[in-house]
Amino acid sequence: RRKKMDWKYNTKCINCVQFSPPAALALGTGSSASAGCSSFLLLGGAEKIIVQTCIIEDSTFNHFGSSMLAPLLDALQFKDVCTIDHSGVPVDCITCSAASNASDRVVMCTVGRDKSLRVLTYDSVRNETELEFLRGHTGYINHASFHPTEPALLASVGDDRTCRLWDLETGRLRVSYKLTSPGMSVCWNKDNPLEMMVAERHGRIRFYNLSAKQPVMSLDTPTTPPGHGPLLSADWSPSNRLLVGAVANGKWYTWDRSKFRCVCVCVCV
Repeated sequence: RRKKMDWKYNTKCINCVQFSPPAALALGTGSSASAGCSSFLLLGGAEKIIVQTCIIEDSTFNHFGSSMLAPLLDALQFKDVCTIDHSGVPVDCITCSAASNASDRVVMCTVGRDKSLRVLTYDSVRNETELEFLRGHTGYINHASFHPTEPALLASVGDDRTCRLWDLETGRLRVSYKLTSPGMSVCWNKDNPLEMMVAERHGRIRFYNLSAKQPVMSLDTPTTPPGHGPLLSADWSPSNRLLVGAVANGKWYTWDRSKFRCVCVCVCV
């Protein structure tokens, strides 16, 4: 029987979670991290962000291997690092920058319900957090995502029917794309840094080329005509960038971009 973890807060208040850097669990020997692996776990709540270390011993990982998940979960060690105030605004989404490292620095962006993006840099050595606001969306923001190789580039989408690219070095808007319905998800292609995917609520997924600054391809949920939905979320496959998945109309859709068609539909229960 799996042991119950001792949380120090009400998990019903947790809206989103994210590892930083967003790679894997931290493999260490009791210290906070191991090079190249994630060690911080970020939990977005009703009014705060909880920062924890998440560690698993090297010996445990080597003994069980990645295929035996239950023993690994029992071996996880969580430790509270700090709590960051979110100005009384619920945290709906957290994304982490490639500028984060696995030992002492977390660069994150949070999506709140006040139409603002918050870029926070937490330094565990100094126990300090720097805060910068990005304002410009005129409706609620639904999702945000850092570029995988350019830490200063951030994308966001919202109910104002825009996808916005922000330059964090200047704190200014770099470009804004007009959408035909509210944007629900924005994701980057890690194998092609010039490609960005934007999923819209009416069921259409567009793929943008940053060099051309325009969409080069689109996909639609097959059970509804273009212009309908609702689509809730979409993302790339982590192992095959030709595959794209989305939740819409109570179903899970998978597309193969090489064939320009939906290859799988599952009912969400």
